[in-house]
Amino acid sequence: MKSVLFVISSLEYSGAARQLTLLASGLLRERARAGVCVLGATSPWGDDLRAAGVEVEALGRRRAFDVWPFLALRRRLHASPTDVVHVWGTAALRAVAMTKGFRDVWASAALPPLGAPGRIDAWLLRRVKRVVAFGEAEASRYRAAGAAERVHVVRPACGLRIADCGLRIEEHPRSVVVVGPLLAHKGVRDAVWATDILHYLYPDLELLLVGNPPPARVLDGLGHVGGVRLVGRCPDVTPYLERATVVWVPGRAGGVSAALEAMAAGKAVVAGRSPGIAEVIEDGVSGLLFEPGDKTGLARQTRSLLDDPDRRRILGEEARRRVTERFTPEQLVAQYVSLLDNA
Repeated sequence: MKSVLFVISSLEYSGAARQLTLLASGLLRERARAGVCVLGATSPWGDDLRAAGVEVEALGRRRAFDVWPFLALRRRLHASPTDVVHVWGTAALRAVAMTKGFRDVWASAALPPLGAPGRIDAWLLRRVKRVVAFGEAEASRYRAAGAAERVHVVRPACGLRIADCGLRIEEHPRSVVVVGPLLAHKGVRDAVWATDILHYLYPDLELLLVGNPPPARVLDGLGHVGGVRLVGRCPDVTPYLERATVVWVPGRAGGVSAALEAMAAGKAVVAGRSPGIAEVIEDGVSGLLFEPGDKTGLARQTRSLLDDPDRRRILGEEARRRVTERFTPEQLVAQYVSLLDNA
């Protein structure tokens, strides 16, 4: 029986945390042993993993230079050896490198949102045993960072309970939803600007921002825009996706997990044309794409959907079909088990 320890800085809502939870719970069904070590605090996803039988340990790190979590991680790594230690994110990669070294270490989500990694992180990536990339676009960035011979590609998966989501198009007359960490590169500012543009045509339009509140500077100067509601942290985004008329993924990078969950819910998605998003959404077939940063383009694409419920329904149905055929947790786990078997 293979054993894997996943190490991540946080289990708050993010694409990395979502893919990790799907893998950890799925490996148990494949009779592999999985554990999760969280440098900081867990979230309701941690409770879900424990309920599924996955051992989850939270080390309680609250600041960057906190030595006790690193000592606890060192004890955990040496007390219960595993076949693979799979780190998620640069913080986890650095922590494991300092406490264990690189033997049997795999890495994912260890690139900055945009641009190349710094020298230290690039050096670390060139020394891990494997880099697991979620899609070809991400894999190409790892190769450019010098980890070419170590990169293995798997498809991301959607963790939304697809069978529980109907194709209810309008729970609200006009509601646009953005889910995920609300950071600058996620296009939050562009989303608010586009909402301001659309308000001239649809005064009742609401924008729901579901995720950690963005830094104040991200929305600086946009306090005049009406109809914008900050929902805050939300481990289960299903109710908000069901409410949405349209779902936006407006960032310049990332957002693949959020797009897949919206597609699984049968919603029409308008997303920024980043390489990762282009791998899961076929423009005009399973969603609509626009050039990131083009606020007018985002508003234009959204208007075409707000005025055409039939087109929303067709895009949503095709999006849901695409997810159920190509991006299921079972497929992700099968690809990962194949990597373990060949390790």
